[in-house]
Amino acid sequence: MRRLLGLIALWGLLLIDIQPASAQEAFGIVNTGVTSNFPQDITFHLTARSPADITDAEVRFQVENRSCAQVENSGFAEVTPGRLVTTGWTWDMRRGGSLPPGATVQYRWIVRDVTGGVVESDKQSYEMTDDQHSWQTISRDRLTLSWYTSDQPFAEALMQSAQDALERLEVSTGARPQGEVKLFIYGSAQELQESLVFPQEWTGGVSFTGFDIVAIGIPPGSLVWGQRAVAHELTHVVMDQLTFSCISDVPTWLAEGLATLNEDPTGASQSEYVSALNSAVGSDGLLSVRGIGGSFPTAQGEAILAYGQSFSLVEYLVNTYGAERMESLLSAFSSGSTADAALEHVYGFDQSGLEVEWRDYIGAQPMIGVPGVGTLTPAVPAIPTFEPFTLDTPTPSDSAPVQQPTGGGCNAGLQLPSMSHTTGPLAMLFGLAPVMLASLVLGVRRRRRE
Repeated sequence: MRRLLGLIALWGLLLIDIQPASAQEAFGIVNTGVTSNFPQDITFHLTARSPADITDAEVRFQVENRSCAQVENSGFAEVTPGRLVTTGWTWDMRRGGSLPPGATVQYRWIVRDVTGGVVESDKQSYEMTDDQHSWQTISRDRLTLSWYTSDQPFAEALMQSAQDALERLEVSTGARPQGEVKLFIYGSAQELQESLVFPQEWTGGVSFTGFDIVAIGIPPGSLVWGQRAVAHELTHVVMDQLTFSCISDVPTWLAEGLATLNEDPTGASQSEYVSALNSAVGSDGLLSVRGIGGSFPTAQGEAILAYGQSFSLVEYLVNTYGAERMESLLSAFSSGSTADAALEHVYGFDQSGLEVEWRDYIGAQPMIGVPGVGTLTPAVPAIPTFEPFTLDTPTPSDSAPVQQPTGGGCNAGLQLPSMSHTTGPLAMLFGLAPVMLASLVLGVRRRRRE
């Protein structure tokens, strides 16, 4: 009996020894994580184990944004073969463009060992955070506003301006947010620029429409400018939510016209726009509607005129035909209609027909028609058509006289205490930053092991 009991006890000890060893050597992922050096890079971390040597560790990731193709990208971590591996892979954003604060990245790890075994982690999410600042947050309806400088009334004033802007937009177009929108308010243009990769010196705000995120630098002394900027950029985000299509683009005159019309609670245009438009009408120097359907001109005077014309064009459509038709127009773009087809469907005229009606509305001379041709030749050369290229605002500060930008960027005509500016093709190139960001998200190919 004693011998039997001794054998049983020995068997129990063997089980105790075997079970922990088996669990320790099971092929699996022990831990994953993400750290960020915002905005330059983010690093995906991994610890994995296997009863055989681990040879490969691949992280697959994609950014949550509105795009025509959700591409999952890959990075291969350096691995020293072993049964317990701790490694990581860094995504360097300085090679193509940064993600905004609040952007979400989904990722998963795939690990392989020498026997051909494969184990995969669950998909996880990481939200980009600018940890250089201690953010405070307020939320209302589908809008979240984060800030770190000034007091609560400052943030509440901006939130109220944003809510008022959304109400005005719904009245004039029937449009309303289709999802959550995040606003990040930096304490200055300089601090905003520090959150971006290779920003322009005049950048005061960026609208990341595909992410439904807006980041603006608003010093406490520039609240009035900030309220206009918030309304303007918020309009762009809502419009993109409503009109996004992989087939066609909304003409810039419509996008900027709606945003500019929605800046002011009274619906009034800025004095610079009114002056530029009146001068162009008097001198027969208006830009063609088709010409400002692409990018706006980079010359200072023409950029201001382009904003003034866009405001006037949208004001004409809304005041003459009402919000219901504007809502139908925006819906047509989401279905992939071109600008001419959408206008024809909703109003019965294309951009050339709109030009005729609008010029009559503002008392301008008609454009010169070409006999036998169904289109119109502009009285001045049309501006070359590019992809809408920038949502940047000029840099606000607390003193110095008002100047206007020479770049044709979003908010280029907002009243600012001061700014510096860039001119010519270089300004247009840097204005392509949001498009380059989209290309990064959509087009980064899987990195292969060498």
